[in-house]
Amino acid sequence: MNQDILINDVKAKIASNLSIHIRELLPKHPIQEAYSYSLLPTGKLFRPMLAVSLAKDLFKEFSYEKNLSSSSPLSYFCSFLETHHAYTLAHDDLPCMDNDDFRRGKPSLHKAYNEWKALLIGDGLINFSYHLLAKTNHSSTKHILEIATRLLGPNGLILGQMLDLALDEKKPPTFLEILNIHMLKTSRLLQISLLGPYHLRRENNSSQFQEEKYKMGHDLYKLGTYLGLLFQLLDDQSEMKSSLSLHEQKINAFYLYPKLAQESLHKYLEKTFSLLKKHQLSNLEIYINDWYKRTS
Repeated sequence: MNQDILINDVKAKIASNLSIHIRELLPKHPIQEAYSYSLLPTGKLFRPMLAVSLAKDLFKEFSYEKNLSSSSPLSYFCSFLETHHAYTLAHDDLPCMDNDDFRRGKPSLHKAYNEWKALLIGDGLINFSYHLLAKTNHSSTKHILEIATRLLGPNGLILGQMLDLALDEKKPPTFLEILNIHMLKTSRLLQISLLGPYHLRRENNSSQFQEEKYKMGHDLYKLGTYLGLLFQLLDDQSEMKSSLSLHEQKINAFYLYPKLAQESLHKYLEKTFSLLKKHQLSNLEIYINDWYKRTS
């Protein structure tokens, strides 16, 4: 099957499952419309696609019919990733943060509804995302929840957003400070995107899992780090083609440190594909390579 067709089919299934989960779990009153507005239509589904691609590499017997049914642990995990990402966008767009009026080609949540509704919908999406993660109902669910809250909470993603916004109050950051913000804001969600499927496969091969626990698990954490930095550096590079806002001028690595940014982009690209080949993650490599070609 053509790779483009396969990727689009998997994305359609992930989006369909998310729609089912919204109807299944969100409140049956008019406010559900605002939740659906923030989640659907989905974006590029980069994070869920990472999870599915890795699951195809790691699960002993993977099938789209079984592992991407709307009630499967992997489908709930994918919905968790997309919902948590949607909450960050809803809050990022608020006037007190990035103050963006449009998101994915339509008015951002606070423009479509209002500011207080957008704030509360974002809060609701956080809780809804963890509800979805709990619905995986797997022997590793508790462990994945612990990892997720550590990576995405006050010491992770949220800290990254705070450091980003605080830049407006101080002198321009160093290149390493920019990378640290990118790692916290972007890499953390990519790390859980990879560590989730890794732990969801535990029941398939528990003894081997224990032997590999600190080998592959650690490398997947590093892979999420490299991918997040690569993602943001490519985004910074792309933003240079248009006029930058004052805030973007204080965080864009290619604007402030073009030589270091270009060197780092190549470094993280090399590290990413080195880890993929080390663990023979062929399906994940195919997807990341496809994403990189479309993005760069």
